[in-house]
Amino acid sequence: MSRGADRRKMRFAAEKNILEKAAAGSPSPELLDQLVRGVEAQSRDGMLCSVLLIDETGKVLRHGAAPSLPSAYNRLLDGTHIGPRVRFMR
Repeated sequence: MSRGADRRKMRFAAEKNILEKAAAGSPSPELLDQLVRGVEAQSRDGMLCSVLLIDETGKVLRHGAAPSLPSAYNRLLDGTHIGPRVRFMR
């Protein structure tokens, strides 16, 4: 097996482990952070990622993880109402 194939296999195993932990219960901030950093590391063009969660009402976005994005951006999105008739104004 080539080194590239070995790296892909190891990366897949790590991602599978993270996703299984997330699926087993409410994902912790550390778990989401690890997942986002892993996705960003795979990007060849410096892509930045985030995970946004929907609150229990299904109408409000909550910050999940975005370790590489500016904290001001994360604060701006956290608590944003969503839906077909919501306008984004802050």
